[in-house]
Amino acid sequence: MPLKYKICGINNKENLKEILLLKPNFIGHIFYPKSPRDTSNEALTSFHDVDYGHSSKVAVMVNPTVEYIHNLYEDENFRFVQLHGEETATFCQELKNKCTELKILKAFGIDENWKQEVLRPFLNCVDYFVFDTKTEKYGGSGLSFNWELLKDYKFDIPYLLSGGLNPNNLEQARVFATSQPKCYGLDLNSGYELSPGLKSVELLKEIL
Repeated sequence: MPLKYKICGINNKENLKEILLLKPNFIGHIFYPKSPRDTSNEALTSFHDVDYGHSSKVAVMVNPTVEYIHNLYEDENFRFVQLHGEETATFCQELKNKCTELKILKAFGIDENWKQEVLRPFLNCVDYFVFDTKTEKYGGSGLSFNWELLKDYKFDIPYLLSGGLNPNNLEQARVFATSQPKCYGLDLNSGYELSPGLKSVELLKEIL
């Protein structure tokens, strides 16, 4: 199966429309006020007339409430949510029960001390994992982690590889991802930016 691509952290309407012409599999909008890529209420409102075509919208959040996600699910038609904080398996299950068509991506920061067993409680309540670099912040660090830590990945849930992917290491990431049976795709963010929230269409044209 060809790798899927998620372009994350877009908060500029014209930039969004240009990227959608490249037909990425997923577009990530960040709903986290502390992020420089946060999608403000004004930006989200301006996206209402944008045709996403076959690209799926992903709401990326840090420790949200179920009600907040439900509002985006009902009012903004998001069918994918990426949870990037300390959300528990119980929270994910509650969210699944409330939003029955919602697909959940649960992100985990990885460093040399990471253990796969932390994933086990989530196996019945998430659809994808996202593996990012562990930092003090919630993603967007531009730093990569040691992908070799995923070589013995033992669960059936597919995952996206994230964290510091950029033009200098993308081919290496592709080779690694295609060698791993459960790697579903690549998550591109700060390594393909002109400035926070504004992506380089020219760089993305080389991929999509």
